[in-house]
Amino acid sequence: MSDSDDQEERDNLAAREIALAEQHEDPPDPNAAHNRANDGARHNEEVMGDFDSNPTLIDRNPIQPPLPEGRSYEISPEIIGKALRWVKSLPAQSITTWKEYKVAFLGHFFTKQRANLLREKISSFQQGPVEPFHEALERFKDYTRECPNHGLSEGSLWNIFYRGISGKCRFSLDTASNGNFMTKTVTEAKILIENLASSDSDNFIGHERAVKAINSDPYRDGYSEIKAMMAEILRNQGREVERQREAYRVESTIIQDYFGDLIPSFKKK
Repeated sequence: MSDSDDQEERDNLAAREIALAEQHEDPPDPNAAHNRANDGARHNEEVMGDFDSNPTLIDRNPIQPPLPEGRSYEISPEIIGKALRWVKSLPAQSITTWKEYKVAFLGHFFTKQRANLLREKISSFQQGPVEPFHEALERFKDYTRECPNHGLSEGSLWNIFYRGISGKCRFSLDTASNGNFMTKTVTEAKILIENLASSDSDNFIGHERAVKAINSDPYRDGYSEIKAMMAEILRNQGREVERQREAYRVESTIIQDYFGDLIPSFKKK
């Protein structure tokens, strides 16, 4: 057999092996492209650990443009009322353009000192010793609404909140995150926090109802009355015993004074 025949035989054998291997390959996953796209999107999104920095390093400029998502920002009725009173107090024709009004408004309601105080409330947030988780979350949200120009990213805000809650609540978030809350994206972190707050609120309401049910026990007042009556009886018995002892002491003194010489057992020692 010539060298060319040997080469042809080897080529045919290799072709058959390739064909057999292709027959045993797994069929293509129709969702593979979609999964790769989702993995890529999540990989590009920052996780909570990326925002684990000192909050004191934030920009301290009192005027920071807020970054609302669409029209999801809020203006409290209290601020609206104050703003209307302030506008009416301005001299006529003192403001002629929207830009002038904006600068004057921010300068009046968001002074540097006020902005720094509000930022300090955010950056130093701590959950109270007996404060429920859902109430701590609402209080933290109130702080951010009071200072919309805080200059902090959303990830930094949730990182500050996570650092400020109790160890028990951090453990709950870590457990829900398969061990480490800081590996979650900002979107995932928000969902976990809101879910924990919702569960905590439901449990808190159930606890309050249980306490009210105990306090409204129809037999509770009866038990209290019986205890009060028994205490009064014991006090009366104590007073009666003391009265009898005092009477005995007086009687013994009289007998001793008048009959001590006649009755040896009553003689003074």
